[in-house]
Amino acid sequence: MRLKIINLLFVFLLLLQTSCLKKESKNIEMSKQLIEVKVSVDKPSVKIGDIISYTIKVDAASNVWFNIPAFSENIGGLAVYNWHKSEKVHHPNGRVTQTQTSELETYLVDDYEIPATNIIYTVDGKTNYISGTPIYIEVTSVASTNDTFSGIRDIKGPVSIQLLIKKKSRMFMIAIVAALLATLTIILLVRKRKEVVKVIVPPTPAHIIAFNALKELEAKHLIEKNHIKEFYYELSNILRHYIEDRFTLKAPERTTEEFLIELNNDKAFPKEYRELLKKFLTESDLVKFANRAVTSENAHNAEDKTVEFIDQTKASKLT
Repeated sequence: MRLKIINLLFVFLLLLQTSCLKKESKNIEMSKQLIEVKVSVDKPSVKIGDIISYTIKVDAASNVWFNIPAFSENIGGLAVYNWHKSEKVHHPNGRVTQTQTSELETYLVDDYEIPATNIIYTVDGKTNYISGTPIYIEVTSVASTNDTFSGIRDIKGPVSIQLLIKKKSRMFMIAIVAALLATLTIILLVRKRKEVVKVIVPPTPAHIIAFNALKELEAKHLIEKNHIKEFYYELSNILRHYIEDRFTLKAPERTTEEFLIELNNDKAFPKEYRELLKKFLTESDLVKFANRAVTSENAHNAEDKTVEFIDQTKASKLT
């Protein structure tokens, strides 16, 4: 009888443990968010001129569309030396991950704050954003504390020039002869040297940079893959950077409304293209943020209009 009671207790405890494990497993699955953002640096404290690797990693459910934005010339006062964005990786557990690593540098001693990055995402037809956390970087000098002069020495008393010449006469004569020989050598080299024509490489024109970016975008075949929203995001980004390089308007860092206000006040920008540009940017925002349904034909037309705009406004056409 006692053995039977012990067996029943053992079965009861086993069932209770199994129930707890299932509950814990369920809690673990439920704790996984629709989208998560993690930011990190390879080292929080560096010397002047050292490269800092700043990484953004996004982990999202497969039904969530998201985009990691490309940075401009600096992040939180640190210059962007280089950056790389990986392809989106689809995992067997139904999650999608993507990372973007930026190489940063500076030559100023200071404490820097890399601000939180906003990741725009869309799920079930609704657009929102999620932010990472700020990261603080300390940039210190390469000079050692031992380099600092520890005290102030008194000046030496006056020295007689005649006495100095007597003591250093031999060294003084050698220095004069060496200086004369060096001067003579320089004169002979200047006379014999042929004039060297310096080749100045002009900077790459803004329209060439834009056309190269459009070729890279076309090679991704986003329209054929039905990634229309991502296509519009990259197309509008190319156009904004072209406008900044061509007309020195800060287009990438501003919202469409802010940019259009500055555009209307800029006399250098051709008036005949303002309405066209306003229509394109407004349509892009509707596709990116309001989930406006567009066809692949609309996307190809937007690309053709962008190419036409860049070709008509390049420097050689307007000068």
